[in-house]
Amino acid sequence: MRKINCIFVIVMVLILAGTGIEIFATKDRSFSENENRYLEERPQISLSNIENTDFQKSLENFISDQIPEREKLITLRSVAKELTGIKDIEGAYIGKDGYYLEKITNEDVSEEQLKNNIRYINTFFNKNKELKSYVMLIPGSGNILTDKLPKYADVYDYNYYEKIAEKEFTNNADNNTQIVNTYDALKKLSKDYIYYKTDHHWTTKGAFIAYNEFCKVEGIESEPYENLEMKNVTDKFYGTLYSKVLDKKKKGDSIEIAENIPQCNVMINGKKSEIYHIDKLKEKDKYKVFFGGNYGVVSIENNEANNDKNLLIIKDSYANSFTPFLLKDYNTITIVDYRYFSGNLQSIVESNNITDVLVLYEMSNFMKDKNLVKMMF
Repeated sequence: MRKINCIFVIVMVLILAGTGIEIFATKDRSFSENENRYLEERPQISLSNIENTDFQKSLENFISDQIPEREKLITLRSVAKELTGIKDIEGAYIGKDGYYLEKITNEDVSEEQLKNNIRYINTFFNKNKELKSYVMLIPGSGNILTDKLPKYADVYDYNYYEKIAEKEFTNNADNNTQIVNTYDALKKLSKDYIYYKTDHHWTTKGAFIAYNEFCKVEGIESEPYENLEMKNVTDKFYGTLYSKVLDKKKKGDSIEIAENIPQCNVMINGKKSEIYHIDKLKEKDKYKVFFGGNYGVVSIENNEANNDKNLLIIKDSYANSFTPFLLKDYNTITIVDYRYFSGNLQSIVESNNITDVLVLYEMSNFMKDKNLVKMMF
């Protein structure tokens, strides 16, 4: 027995040593397309930083990210967890009917950050009282598709935070801000395909439901869904939640785009662009078909508009599939994403003759976003 144990230990040591040698001997991979993220690259090793805790953490991440056959190991781990009944894999709940749902609990969001971000926005709204201002804080799939969640799954309390947001926006602001509630409409149609099964975003149909609710509050006529000539451009979209699980047997999501939209001039960070980037369907992150991804500033001019309404959207990526529905209703639309924008928002308002402003975020993103403080400068 001792001999067997000794052989086992020797074999394991040789395997680990061989793996370590391979990690350090081979060229680092900088990006994982399946996981849609940059991988930790080898840290600089020196006597001065070996005892540094940041260095140790970087080294651990480097070994984890660069381990040979990493993605196959992730798949095996996921299969093993599912076979043992575990429904939480790296922050993705394995839900019913083929759904993955993002695990976001009350511990993952910050009420303090929520109030801070509302304060920043209210300061901007109060400075621009002449603007018609709207706020849409969208529930995530785990808040709406509750029947798809596994038993005992923990998700943050959207309705609690939504009430806080509504109170902070209406009671502590000297302006005419209107809250656009999308929860009820999305919940009513939760049996429809309104959130992707492998990604954290809503589908184009989900974005359209929110567009209808915005139109009701804004007082404009919404375009019927069938008039938009929706086209399925792919059924092989594997999103951010798939990247956590990497189940090779998983069926991909489909993405729709509206073909019957106005002809517009689009500028992204000062360069000519398009609403839809069909070339992005060749990439892993096919959600980039909408505007090509996320950018600091996107400017859209509708040559067919017969009004002088100019909309500013302050947003996260949920707005990317939402914005095309609004094109017919505004002369111009300017989109600002504070993750990539460090300019002066007031100058954008003045130079673009902004008349309306919409803040559109998924709620948990809004509660975690620390970039909106830049609005104060």
